[in-house]
Amino acid sequence: MARWGFLLGSLGLLAYALGPLLANVRLVSPMAGFNVFLAGLAMGVLGLVIAAVAAAREGVGAHNPLALPGLALCILLVLPVVGMAWRGSSYPPINDISTNTTNPPQFTQTAKMPENKGINFAYPGEEFARQQREGYPDLKPLEVDLALADTYDLVRAAAEENPQLLITVGDGLELTLEGYEESQLFRFRDDFVVEVRHAPPGHAGSVVEMRSRSRDGRNDFGVNAARIRRFLEAV
Repeated sequence: MARWGFLLGSLGLLAYALGPLLANVRLVSPMAGFNVFLAGLAMGVLGLVIAAVAAAREGVGAHNPLALPGLALCILLVLPVVGMAWRGSSYPPINDISTNTTNPPQFTQTAKMPENKGINFAYPGEEFARQQREGYPDLKPLEVDLALADTYDLVRAAAEENPQLLITVGDGLELTLEGYEESQLFRFRDDFVVEVRHAPPGHAGSVVEMRSRSRDGRNDFGVNAARIRRFLEAV
């Protein structure tokens, strides 16, 4: 049994390396690469159970040389994912974040691109808005004491200076900016849109609104909220 635990751990480790690699070089889709990674996790969990049973029944030592290596290898596979799951539990299980949940910025141009056909870019609504208010109460529009066009120039410059943000649409007339950012490991794509709007009545200048959403997964682990904070700070 110890041999099976070690074998499953070894295969799981291979899947851990292969999934991100295939996705990173774009041989498979991000989700396909992630599924290979998850298969490695499943093998790690199964191998851990088998290795633990083998160690309990047969003991460890020279007579059972694969018991401890199998246990260690499978624990190495399972622990990081358990840590990520624990970390993710501290964030609301949403993947579409906006500085304005009542009138969120819209992906008007991104949704029209042929490569994005079939993707729903509509804001999810009050369910997400409520969870965002509870999980990220600090997120709000950025008020800028400048004219609309000048604020848009700041927004454009901040986006261009960030090498991780790829701008796909910049409309100086509508004062909007759309683009995306890819994760380094699996190349998951997060879309963002920034709009420069008139300041509310009684306020001078303009307002920067931003929305950021993940295309895959329900829980974004706080990534989109962090992206909005970083960008508005840069502006």
